[in-house]
Amino acid sequence: VGGAVRDALLGKSQNKPDLDLIVPKQATRLAQKLATEQKGAFVLLDEARDIARVIIKGWTLDFASQMGYSLEDDLWRRDFRINAIALTLENQPKLIDPTGGLADLVQQNLVAIKEENLLLDPLRLIRGLRLMAELNLTLDPQTKTWIHKHHKLLKKAAPERICSEIERMVNAKFADKIMHLIQ
Repeated sequence: VGGAVRDALLGKSQNKPDLDLIVPKQATRLAQKLATEQKGAFVLLDEARDIARVIIKGWTLDFASQMGYSLEDDLWRRDFRINAIALTLENQPKLIDPTGGLADLVQQNLVAIKEENLLLDPLRLIRGLRLMAELNLTLDPQTKTWIHKHHKLLKKAAPERICSEIERMVNAKFADKIMHLIQ
């Protein structure tokens, strides 16, 4: 799910992209098993939400248990529609796009799924600007209103996470196009 799927659709895949994998349940257990079997490193990211990371030969795989009753439910809880696209891992893979992220990619538009999703992790407010700088996106008017309305909540995000987003933003190809929004 998320960025690796989005980037692949845009033809911007990295050699070894960070992969986010959603599993129905027991993500941490699955990640631990994979790390052991493949002699990789295991990192518990969030025990309460059942999220873990496995690093194997330069690959980073994040495993999370699905939120809600289905993959679609999980995707509706994400930040932006372009990050709420999944690719199933089965014999005949399918793209799952319940929020309209594919259309947003074509139109180069950044649209938040729901205001409350942005509030669950205030870092998402600045992540949107970073995505605009990296992917040359325009900002949906409602999303812009929500970011402006809640920008003071960024104080609740970890400083190192904010710093990471800002570093990526200012080094992005289209950073100059979003500087007025940062103010």
